[in-house]
Amino acid sequence: CLQARHQGQRNVNDSICSPLVYSMLVAVNALIIVAAVAAAASTPSVFTPSPPPPSCTSAMALRSLGKVATLKSNQMGPGFSAYRLDTKHLPRLDPLMSIDWFSMAEPFFRPHPHAGFCAVTYIFPESPGGFLNRDSTGRKDQQKPGELYWTTAGSGVVHEERPFTAGTPGDGLQLFINLPSHLKTTAPRVQHLTNDKIAEQALPGGGKVRVLVGQHGEHTAPIEPPHPFHLLDVRLPKGATFRHTLPGGWNGAALVVRGGVAVAGENGGRLRGEQAAELVGVGDVQLEGVADEESQMVLLAGPPTNEPPVWYGPFCGSSMQQVEGWIRDFQAGKMGALDASF
Repeated sequence: CLQARHQGQRNVNDSICSPLVYSMLVAVNALIIVAAVAAAASTPSVFTPSPPPPSCTSAMALRSLGKVATLKSNQMGPGFSAYRLDTKHLPRLDPLMSIDWFSMAEPFFRPHPHAGFCAVTYIFPESPGGFLNRDSTGRKDQQKPGELYWTTAGSGVVHEERPFTAGTPGDGLQLFINLPSHLKTTAPRVQHLTNDKIAEQALPGGGKVRVLVGQHGEHTAPIEPPHPFHLLDVRLPKGATFRHTLPGGWNGAALVVRGGVAVAGENGGRLRGEQAAELVGVGDVQLEGVADEESQMVLLAGPPTNEPPVWYGPFCGSSMQQVEGWIRDFQAGKMGALDASF
């Protein structure tokens, strides 16, 4: 389903799946769309349920390195490029559905809908520029470098992301995070985490961690995800270490943006820039910077939904019937309206 999201056109009536990726078409009339949905329903989803958590865990246990994948570079068009993680290579990422490490210098995607999941955009602190975020709930926010924007699409919202200043790129990550079925119809909610509310904690050996979502040590981010999640931006000079405790039963992943890190644990190993890996087993995550330059690693973790996502275009439902309903809602204007800003 993620590969199919590249096939869309840059028009709101064609429905871009994400402001950072091409997506499947949302057809221009209900009959065509419903027919396409019905055809899509006959294709089974590939889903790997997470194993149940163990009954007990040693206090000294460390998670190990699981499957490793390299992000693929994609030049989407003038002013927009991304490294994309194909999550089929890392099946134990639930609830995380996709990761895009992007650079957008020009307005690229017009207003488009989402429903049934969370879209999270993090602009790296080193980014030359930020984003202007607008949506059908009436929000209009300038997202500066270093800040995070969490959109719980829920029952449906129309939004637009674009560089705040054309020609000045915004560089960062966008995550698509699945919602369990009982949360897919919640009201849309947007949360903007500004730099003055982001806690930073020093690490042994000179490193630091920015606590964006969830908690680390004594710091808890003010973002309130509808389904628990941890998102940490970790910086590690050579020899600096990072250790983080994850609750039992959670899935975890590490994405190395630049440099390289060593993953401790019984089956440890090394990751280099542009690689992501599952962090498997039970216990803490422990990493060490191994590159001559400062390494940047993003930790992502959450409890699995154990529910196969049913993707169609910009919607992620629990069933094709639910997706059909969202398509009709969007066409009827029930998700609100948003004129393009360019």
